[in-house]
Amino acid sequence: MSPRRKRVSESSRAEIFPLRRHKMLRGSRRLAREKMLQVLAAASAAQIPWESVFEHIFYRDFTADVPSIDRPLLTQEEILELEADTPISWEEADVAFARQLLGAAEHYRETVLALLRHILQHWDIERLVPVDRIILLLGMAEMLACPQTPVPVIIDEAVELAKKYSTEHSGSFVNGVLEAAYYHMVRQGLRPACSDMQPLSDEHMERLPEMPEGYRAALCQSREGAEGGAEALPRTQLQ
Repeated sequence: MSPRRKRVSESSRAEIFPLRRHKMLRGSRRLAREKMLQVLAAASAAQIPWESVFEHIFYRDFTADVPSIDRPLLTQEEILELEADTPISWEEADVAFARQLLGAAEHYRETVLALLRHILQHWDIERLVPVDRIILLLGMAEMLACPQTPVPVIIDEAVELAKKYSTEHSGSFVNGVLEAAYYHMVRQGLRPACSDMQPLSDEHMERLPEMPEGYRAALCQSREGAEGGAEALPRTQLQ
């Protein structure tokens, strides 16, 4: 090395290349739900079964051996993109949970669709924000397939996904629809009641899925952005 060049310390290199801070991420149930959303979104975009993209999305493999330099070679956007490719260390139980829930989303698709049509009687389900449709499918499938999981946990996780990946109004929309879906499931005998959820009157239930202010505009923007793209969704999606 030339004496005129300073050797970059490991700590300095980590500041230049944030990617190096994460050799591997540790998986979690929350991250598994996030990856399930990505799996179904990718399957929808490519019009292929979710199994075709599961391994790629859950087991991303990226190695970054960077040289000792005193200036970054990548833009911040490129670094963030590479960070997304950091391998994830999963517990077998979390991967099994993801596969179970993705299978449940496929199995309960028609039931979920019927429930949504009942809950959103005056809405065009096909015009919902696509990400919201997937989040609702996953949330409702989990309520049906995993009655041991507290419903508030399922709803909270879905709301967080909506806030992160969808419109600014999607969180409250998803929250209301999933709450209404739970009460309808219980009344129809599709799942047992959850002790963490309070009984509701019919009037209160009808108000749960009301369209939040601004969500209608988000629907229009989402639809306009999708013009010209493939309209059909694979069977793991709501059509």
